[in-house]
Amino acid sequence: MAAPTSYTEYTLANYMHTLIANDDLVNELVTTLKWNVTNGSYNEAINETLLVLEVDDIASISGRDAIRQLRAVARMELWRLVVQRTVPAYQVSDGVATTSRNQIWEHAKAMLEMATADVVAMGVGINDSNSVGKTVVRHTADFYRYVEDTG
Repeated sequence: MAAPTSYTEYTLANYMHTLIANDDLVNELVTTLKWNVTNGSYNEAINETLLVLEVDDIASISGRDAIRQLRAVARMELWRLVVQRTVPAYQVSDGVATTSRNQIWEHAKAMLEMATADVVAMGVGINDSNSVGKTVVRHTADFYRYVEDTG
């Protein structure tokens, strides 16, 4: 099997669908939400992927490194979509039996964190608006500092 050398929106959606359709925990979600490649289920995740990569046309992505970056960002955006769609998942218990659909959300969140770490490790498209930093703030009037009364 040869490694992919290019993608279209359809083939990228197919890749995304394969990732979650083959995941035993999330497969139920795919069936429940009727996600498939042809009904536009993955369109927004693909749009976000292209925006993160700062690419207007998926056909312009070529080369092994660029394809790996495309796939990594697509995984991240796919799991972000699954996390968003599974927020209302529930856990119900009657004292005897427990139904835990919230495991899907927890699993998707863990997969999103792993996919995001992959993207960050590649140094791909995480711009300043998505980053977290710290700034030291120094107040000129410190309300908690003791000041001698010169009075």
